[in-house]
Amino acid sequence: ALKGLLIKYFLGSGDALLPDMRRLYPAPPARRDRYFASEFFSLAASAVKEHENAEIAFIQIRPLPGSLPGDVPSSMVESWLDPDEQLVRARVPGALITALRKSMEITPSQSGDDEKYSKQVYYAEAGLDKNGRISGLPLRDAEFYLAAFPESLLRERGKYPALKAVRGLETGRGTVKGMVMERLLREREAQAPGAWEEGVRRLAEKRAPSGAQWRLNLRNLSLQISNTSVAGNANFNRVSDSKATAKDQTLLKGSAKIYSETYSGRFRLDNGAAADYYRTTVWPRNKAKVVTENVDQLLFENEMRYSMFNYKGLFGNAVLGPFANIAYDTEISQNSGLPRRKVVRGKGGLKLFEGAILQELYTAALVERKYTYSPARNKYGLEAGFKLSMLIPGTALTFSSDGSYRLFSSSVYDTVSDLKQRLEVNSKFSTRFYGDIMISPFFNYYAATGTVFRGTATNLMTGVSFEFSRLFKLKH
Repeated sequence: ALKGLLIKYFLGSGDALLPDMRRLYPAPPARRDRYFASEFFSLAASAVKEHENAEIAFIQIRPLPGSLPGDVPSSMVESWLDPDEQLVRARVPGALITALRKSMEITPSQSGDDEKYSKQVYYAEAGLDKNGRISGLPLRDAEFYLAAFPESLLRERGKYPALKAVRGLETGRGTVKGMVMERLLREREAQAPGAWEEGVRRLAEKRAPSGAQWRLNLRNLSLQISNTSVAGNANFNRVSDSKATAKDQTLLKGSAKIYSETYSGRFRLDNGAAADYYRTTVWPRNKAKVVTENVDQLLFENEMRYSMFNYKGLFGNAVLGPFANIAYDTEISQNSGLPRRKVVRGKGGLKLFEGAILQELYTAALVERKYTYSPARNKYGLEAGFKLSMLIPGTALTFSSDGSYRLFSSSVYDTVSDLKQRLEVNSKFSTRFYGDIMISPFFNYYAATGTVFRGTATNLMTGVSFEFSRLFKLKH
């Protein structure tokens, strides 16, 4: 009887759940005759991820209690998985995934090293590629991801403080063992020749999902209270740009940015709109109140990017490639005494983007078709810009900044409404205020020089804003 049990345990009864490793990888150097612990649990994490339709999954790696060449029976697979590991699904911050990855065993272990998994906790993960990206996108500390993982991880809050930010916790979804066994059973029951091996090989290799990824990104919705100090703009009263004609004042600002982001292979397409409106009420001494604008911009834009090269530098991984952008720049309300700004802007060049800290860095040729005045005219120039974001070590603050510089060529048709140079830099420190609302001290700097008048108009804005953002992942 004991002999029969041992034979059933090791050889099974025709109910193998994993194909012979030699059929998965028949050619050297990948060829082996058995599964190692780290690669089996990476495979199991992939099975959990697919079963739960999650963006990422991670489970603890444990030593395998035995392994034999050939097809692996269900009884042996069961013995490799802890029957009491309850499964949890929740939205977790990227900061938690980053912390977990420091203890994850990313590459397959070598034979004979299973013993180390009983001495230190390692995790296997699924959903991230070899460059640490999810669906081809960089992992963001502040972004939330749908994750599946064992419930025991929730007891590790002392080791992983970011667990405190977990949202939408769903427990009682069954055991990790049950989910893995069910997923592997589906692969085994595939009817086409070689489909079983191909399905398990896909899980083992943690292949990224194919097809387009679509997200709706409410990048910013904010209200700001700020103080503005303006200097040197006496000769810029004919420029159809409210920032160059502002006055010292205290103001309220509303901002909104919403974009559709589509990722397909190496291509990325962004379509969206951004609005900034500063309406100011001034109460001069012994005079009636004055209501003015100092920023009024409504921008519709479309941008196509192509990921040509992967870049690994001082600030982490990013991609480099060409991009093209076309935008319509106008105003929400007409500036008193001046025509409404109407500009069609096109630019194309080279961009470093999707970086972890330095998120964007680009240079481009620029052409503007100005319909503000009649007849319409073209302006040509160059533009460079950047965008960065980083957590400040030892604090709960995030520093972010973006900016652009435009240099226009001179023309015999230039008028007092034309600018020669335009510089804008926006920076802020953000921390969580309540729920998804952030409180952000900020400072914005704007400078411009004209083509006709000499001198520089500047606009320095400081204050505090309350901001809200939300990323809707419509398709994973």
